Amino acid sequence: AQAREKEIEVSWQNPLETEDTDINAEKGDILVFKTDYTNNKKTFKDHPLYVYKEDDENKGDPINDARSTYKYTLKDTGTYIFECGIHDIMTGKVKVEEAGDDDLAGVDDDDFANA
Repeated sequence: AQAREKEIEVSWQNPLETEDTDINAEKGDILVFKTDYTNNKKTFKDHPLYVYKEDDENKGDPINDARSTYKYTLKDTGTYIFECGIHDIMTGKVKVEEAGDDDLAGVDDDDFANA
C-alpha cells in the first residue's frame, strides 16, 4: 500500500494536551510539532524534542534549535516515543500501522449488491 502522508499536528507545549500524548497513525504520516502555539515565541531550544522508535537503543540527537515547527515522517510501523529533553511530563507515543490496511481490503462493492 502507498503511504498517505497525512499531517498530524502536535502542540509541543508544557503540559501537552491529552490528545497529543497517545496518537494512532499510518506508515508515511507526518508528525508536525509546533512550539509557537499562542505567539509565545517558544522554540525547540525551550523544549528539546526527541523522537525515536520504542525499541531503539539510542534516542539520537534532539531537535533543539530556534525553529518553532518540526516535521517528522513515520517511515516504519511500530511504536514511536516523543519526549522533551527538559520536562519529563512532555512525553507521548505514536502507534504506527501499515497504510491502508483495513478489514475490508480486497472486498468489492459488488459483493454487497445482493445482500
